[in-house]
Amino acid sequence: MQTHLAKLEAIIPTLATREDLAKQTAETMDRMDRLINGLRSDFDRKFILCITVQFTTLLAIIGVLSRIANIF
Repeated sequence: MQTHLAKLEAIIPTLATREDLAKQTAETMDRMDRLINGLRSDFDRKFILCITVQFTTLLAIIGVLSRIANIF
């Protein structure tokens, strides 16, 4: 009898009230929002850094080529 009850308890989750489910859903959504905002700000920072490095590299190459060609 006890093994059957243990199996039923494992299969059927405990019943939660609607308020508990709403609270868990709200907490999950808050965590997801914080995670997405963190990833977005991290991506923005890395994107700006990459664009800056590429632009600086382009200016350096133009400077080197102009020195070679004696333009400036």
